[in-house]
Amino acid sequence: MLMHAIRRLVVVVVGALALAAAPAARAEEPWQTVSTGEVVVRTRPVPGSSVREIWAETDLRAEVRDLQDTLLDGESFPRFMPYTKQARKLAGSPEPDGAWFVYTRVAPPVIAQRDYVVKVSVDRSVEQDGSGRFQSRWDAVPGRVAPVDGVVRMAVNEGSWTVTPRGDGRSHVVYRFRIDPGGWIPPFLADLANQSGIAEVLRAVEREAQRRGAARVSSSRGPPASSSPTP
Repeated sequence: MLMHAIRRLVVVVVGALALAAAPAARAEEPWQTVSTGEVVVRTRPVPGSSVREIWAETDLRAEVRDLQDTLLDGESFPRFMPYTKQARKLAGSPEPDGAWFVYTRVAPPVIAQRDYVVKVSVDRSVEQDGSGRFQSRWDAVPGRVAPVDGVVRMAVNEGSWTVTPRGDGRSHVVYRFRIDPGGWIPPFLADLANQSGIAEVLRAVEREAQRRGAARVSSSRGPPASSSPTP
């Protein structure tokens, strides 16, 4: 039960950004492939940290523009991401560089609630017609929201999304992140949860992007033409 709760916590946390350039520059260790198949997962140690950086990539059955819309709408995460209790864009957004701040709180079972504030930046957006690729990134920022009693504030939360078109309504997704859930969760368990929760995050994003894509197509068609009665 505890491991399940930890896994679900990380599923929510890394997905609720939601939330794509590489994380902050630092001395780099070699990547180790830990999972192959439909979703390829690589990890590597982060110097000076007890957690690891995660790299995941796969193809999703959704168009880039619909994945972009999904990933940038963090305030909608409570609707489709499990255990996301609250997500809101902070007042004062966007910044002069176009970035904005999002506060998120998750409420997994068994363990204490977690919350965090991240700065979300978009490095590349799709074109007006939906072509092109999408890149965004996020980084935790301290001091933007006062601590909440009984809620563990996550200080380490950074990552990125890169989404490129594959054709036939599919997109290739590269998902990188590094988080520390904080509190009393042992780092090695948190690291295992990072790896096991990736596929669930990606599928949740895929389903929501498909829903948005279907709504977009339906809206573009407009209402059905009414037929005039035959005289």
